[in-house]
Amino acid sequence: MSKNRHSERLPWISNGVLVVNKSRYECFLDNISDEGALIRFSNTVEVPVLKPGAVCSLKVLLLNVIEYPCKIVRVNYPQAGLLFITK
Repeated sequence: MSKNRHSERLPWISNGVLVVNKSRYECFLDNISDEGALIRFSNTVEVPVLKPGAVCSLKVLLLNVIEYPCKIVRVNYPQAGLLFITK
């Protein structure tokens, strides 16, 4: 989620679930782009596995439930920046 983004961020508030190492963490989607997303956890959630480089999956409700394979690129608790993995 660098300052040299190739796509525009769109504000989009939605519930989501981040899956890291088979563990599920409820979160909120703050914004999304073609390349990644910014999510936020509630202040009461402990998420010790959030480390940059961790491979994960984000499930969010946009118009339908969509699952994005992704990688954590930035952690500034309670926020995390995700980069979508394209094949």
